[in-house]
Amino acid sequence: MDKMRLLLSFLWKNRKSALFSFVGIFILTAVFSITLGAKVGYHKIYKSIGSKNILAVYEGNIACPYISLVPERYAPAILNIPHVIDIAGEVRQRYSYENDQNLTLLGIDPDKLLKFKDIEVSEAEFESFKTNINAALVGRKIYNCFNWKIGQVINTFGLTFKIAGVFDMPLSVYESMVILHKDYLQQITAKRGYVTAFLIKTDLKEGDIKSLIQDIEAIFKDYPSRIVCRPEGEFWQAIKASQGNLGDIIFCIVLSVGILLVILHINNALFTFRQKIESIKMLKKLGFSRNSIACLVFCETAAVSILSGIMAVIICYFALIKHPYVGSDMFHPPIFINLQVVIVVVLVSLFSGLLAALITIPSALKEYDRYI
Repeated sequence: MDKMRLLLSFLWKNRKSALFSFVGIFILTAVFSITLGAKVGYHKIYKSIGSKNILAVYEGNIACPYISLVPERYAPAILNIPHVIDIAGEVRQRYSYENDQNLTLLGIDPDKLLKFKDIEVSEAEFESFKTNINAALVGRKIYNCFNWKIGQVINTFGLTFKIAGVFDMPLSVYESMVILHKDYLQQITAKRGYVTAFLIKTDLKEGDIKSLIQDIEAIFKDYPSRIVCRPEGEFWQAIKASQGNLGDIIFCIVLSVGILLVILHINNALFTFRQKIESIKMLKKLGFSRNSIACLVFCETAAVSILSGIMAVIICYFALIKHPYVGSDMFHPPIFINLQVVIVVVLVSLFSGLLAALITIPSALKEYDRYI
């Protein structure tokens, strides 16, 4: 019982240094969790994009597919090719909104929308969108970001649309989009008779489409610009590439913060150990063995480090589990902290905490031997 009181006294005497270590590790672990969540979110926004049986036709010599121009008059010829089931023209546009934000606009014929886009929207909201050329369906992400309401009319730089409904497509770029009628978007973007891409639904498997792609591209052989046909997934990779190296930047930040976190664990362990030297001398004088003191220092250091890290990621997880999205458009990935992120951060915290605690053992034994 006396020894237990002495142990508690040891912990209490070092509470300030332990609290300092706890807070520092907690803050940096939270930053690490958020940046790792951003990396996961950046990956997942493209995860559900690109159906295997859908091809995309767009201008291949255009760096950004958003400004691609493909004449609509070629659509009937494409439909006559064997194995082509259906075709839909898309018009895409980036548009300025309030506070220098951007909207990602997608124009498509309402009758084609649900055939080519795997979105979730109520039947009533879809019918409201379908019957009004100025209506729009908006992704859940920007609907929440801009605090829009159903029935609200948005006016910005000549663009006017009424929010007819909200659709869900978890963690895809579509959740950052405004879906409009193709005719309306063609009108306000001066793209009458042109689309930025054709989407073509086929009855072939992914490995059997090479000859079909060649047949489609052959239709455009006399067109001045180079028109290419690719699987829809490749079209989205081209859009992703047009964003630059955002993914690499996020990865570098995650890696840097992770390394800093390990260093912080070690530095905090060495810093707080200095506050324990007098307590080590006291415990030796009271009869504690060499191994028991080393074990005590190890356990306290590991507990503070690991507990602060685990608490930080759990708090971040519950804080963002219902509202994982930040940023107002597809160029700002969501911070998505799922169970995989939690497990990674917990493992990093365990590794860093145990490593930092192990480093203090030689110092503790040295101080024990030094005191006679």
